[in-house]
Amino acid sequence: MSDEDQLKALRKRIDTIDEKILDLISERATCAQTVAQVKQKALEPGVKPVFYRPEREAWVLKHIMELNKGPLDNEEMARLFREIMSACLALEEPLRVAYLGPEGTFTQAAALKHFGHSVVSVPMAAIDEIFREVAAGAVHFGVVPVENSTEGAINHTLDSFLEHDLVICGEVELRIHHHLLVGENTKTDKISRVYSHAQSQMARCPLSECRARCGCQQRRCGAAGQGRVELGGDRRRYGGRPLRSDPSGREDRRSPGQLHALSDHR
Repeated sequence: MSDEDQLKALRKRIDTIDEKILDLISERATCAQTVAQVKQKALEPGVKPVFYRPEREAWVLKHIMELNKGPLDNEEMARLFREIMSACLALEEPLRVAYLGPEGTFTQAAALKHFGHSVVSVPMAAIDEIFREVAAGAVHFGVVPVENSTEGAINHTLDSFLEHDLVICGEVELRIHHHLLVGENTKTDKISRVYSHAQSQMARCPLSECRARCGCQQRRCGAAGQGRVELGGDRRRYGGRPLRSDPSGREDRRSPGQLHALSDHR
């Protein structure tokens, strides 16, 4: 058999497997809808069923990883099944999950990693607002930062747990990557200002973590008198606006190019 014939045979086999996967996912989704109907019938009129069970999802993912024989690793397999479960759960009832905004933050990334992309993610301006939304029943769950490897515990989150009668039902570990984003009209050798999260005003900040990339530019600008470096700023002001007309760089946490027309200058 020639290489071309072998490729055709393999592609035909992949197409057949894809069709089987599609049928099985559809079957699982139909089963999820039936589960929702059974739960609803078992309750008294007016009582709202609980569709999302964190402990059940955790067991399913653990079971899948135990059965996994490769070649995909356990983390990748868990991610795939989490998205399947997220989509199936959305058929029962779309989850509303509050997170520390704006769109594109690490907290949103953690929410999507834990709940999947089929949830309705709701950005909040402050940590205490997330707690209030969950307590009021406006959202099903809230995702808040608890600690990071450089600054330790997030005090605002810990204080909010003391003020509200809420419990922790899950934990997400997220690897952090920073990106220096520039507008289409920005010349990278002429950057005079770098915007970041207001946390950057602290001793250990995103900019100080990226000193190899940003720190030398800060020192050069300050010494040569070419401009000033502005750290921090209003989360709502800079969080969701592309810097197209401003000759600045912006240290950001979202995936470059996914949300705004900005170039990734690492």
